[in-house]
Amino acid sequence: MATYRTPEDDRNMQVLLYPLNERGIEGNVDRAQAHLAGGEIPVTRESVDSQAGNAMDYMTPRVDELGYNFCVVEIHGRALNVQIGDVVSSDMEKLPQDVVERAYRLAGKIVDAVAGAPAD
Repeated sequence: MATYRTPEDDRNMQVLLYPLNERGIEGNVDRAQAHLAGGEIPVTRESVDSQAGNAMDYMTPRVDELGYNFCVVEIHGRALNVQIGDVVSSDMEKLPQDVVERAYRLAGKIVDAVAGAPAD
């Protein structure tokens, strides 16, 4: 697990790599979606591709003033979660599209870097 934050970028990023669910990546995605369902806006789920074409399942909940972009993808036979938190308005009913797209790009870079690493 790694957590990343810089003074010039107010986003917080957490990266986790762990074993696949017994049902495969869909089990990991379902588990993540169930965990995120406790947020204050409906969890939006969509599939997007990273810059290198890796398919990512993406979910976007909000808790108070923190909007979360949560990516789940299978890489090297394991589940990779990339969670990016942004400070947003606490009354938003959905995350702003520019916040979501910026998170897609950052998560895609992480996904591509991990996918490009040696498997062993």
